[in-house]
Amino acid sequence: MRLLVSVRDPEEAGAALAGGADIVDAKEPALGPLAPVSGAALEAICAAVPLTVPLSVALGDAASHDLGDVVAAVGPLQHRQGLYFKAAIVSGSPEGAAAGILAACRRLAERRDHAELVVARYVDVPSDSDDLGRWMAVAAGAGARGLLLDTSRKDGPGLLGSVTPGALAMLRREANRRGVWLAMAGGVALGDAEQLAHIRPHIVGVRGAVCDGGRKGKLSLERVRQLHHALAGITRRTRPPALPV
Repeated sequence: MRLLVSVRDPEEAGAALAGGADIVDAKEPALGPLAPVSGAALEAICAAVPLTVPLSVALGDAASHDLGDVVAAVGPLQHRQGLYFKAAIVSGSPEGAAAGILAACRRLAERRDHAELVVARYVDVPSDSDDLGRWMAVAAGAGARGLLLDTSRKDGPGLLGSVTPGALAMLRREANRRGVWLAMAGGVALGDAEQLAHIRPHIVGVRGAVCDGGRKGKLSLERVRQLHHALAGITRRTRPPALPV
């Protein structure tokens, strides 16, 4: 499992890296679950994160037919070890979104920075968790790097309270079969270590769990370090399959 930590500025990016984050995610938590940072903040975060460290860029919510324009609106960035644009598709069925995802992936393939798309889905509404296997299949078939499961409400039960560990473990196995990632975020905390050991997602994304004062508060190096050590211990104990590349 890789640890993704969401940051809003270069100072938080430095703390995330010092604490052991594997992926730095640029996101503005005060504006929404996947709200983008300003252009100036993104530029500063990019400068603070070494090119050898993967960078994720949150782009907010989008209808599938707008996805291509959303990813194209991001100015060119430096090519690095990994660059991922993530956006939540908030309308339509998985099959209905396929053309939009494919168009976005094709537009990203034309970029010199080699950015890849991560499709996000909110799962805190019960009906949204019924078709996750179909979303995985569509995202993989269209060329996305993976599927991110998140929550739109940050005061609710969280991801692990919205989807059963068994269903998530099955989805992770399907992601491995298709050669893409399963990423999990939305209220994941240090106390969820045993459930994460059962599920073994490829990416665990956090914000509130590593901040003093909640997700809108200040990122804590020590909290990042604690979660990093917990996930590293799970990885050593369970020996999960290699991360799809």
